[in-house]
Amino acid sequence: MLTGSVHECHSRHHVTATDQSAYVSSAVAATTGIGSTSCPWQVRAAEGQRINLTLLAFVDAPTPDSQKSCYDVAVIRDGSGRRGVTACSGQPRQQVILVSDTSTVELEFVATNMASDHVVARPALAAQFILHYQCKQH
Repeated sequence: MLTGSVHECHSRHHVTATDQSAYVSSAVAATTGIGSTSCPWQVRAAEGQRINLTLLAFVDAPTPDSQKSCYDVAVIRDGSGRRGVTACSGQPRQQVILVSDTSTVELEFVATNMASDHVVARPALAAQFILHYQCKQH
């Protein structure tokens, strides 16, 4: 699990990850701010490589009498594109969420709850999220 450097965060406003494969956690973002909106992870692969991102979501499964819980997990920036990542109870725990278009991706955990007529919001601490990235030749 990568933890990053608060010093790098303060000087660059992001933390760089250059390992070929690693895990980053919403718990680290919540406790240190590293990987959060104010100090996102910048994952850098070698030129010509792409980054595969897999979400591991530890969300309570709904019971027959309960409603689904959903969470805004992260925001991913790949090149000029930006997309949100959402996880809901009842979905597979492990999901491939991105194969990047570029060799650099920025990740920020947002860990907020979504609420609607069909979704019950729960405290953000009720779920934990891990993103696994792996750099591969394109």
